[in-house]
Amino acid sequence: MIRVRTNAARYAQRFGRIPENLKRSLSDTIKEIAIVDIETEAKLKLTRDGHIDTGRLRASIHTEYKGSSRILKGRISNDLTFIVGTNIVYARKIEKIDSYLIWAYKRAIPVLRVKVSQAIREGLEG
Repeated sequence: MIRVRTNAARYAQRFGRIPENLKRSLSDTIKEIAIVDIETEAKLKLTRDGHIDTGRLRASIHTEYKGSSRILKGRISNDLTFIVGTNIVYARKIEKIDSYLIWAYKRAIPVLRVKVSQAIREGLEG
């Protein structure tokens, strides 16, 4: 599983509390990156590299929201975490042989930085 996370508590400490529109904007942005830039790219790479026999592994790759708002050690944590992965047993073996999830994540890092920064700017302005 690949975790795509921004810890909104960092921004809350810097700017006071996080406006709801900023939290929503960050969540939408990270979800889009997880689904479009990581999940889709991982599926395409599996296909391109010839790892598809039945399509079961490719179809099982999905994105889950694991974010929360909770108090940790006296601080509010607005954790916006999306997990991209699969529950197929042999997926780990394929990942070790020819990385597809980590490859897709690394490819998405520049996009993640730009889009998250943009979402923060727009969320603070709006």
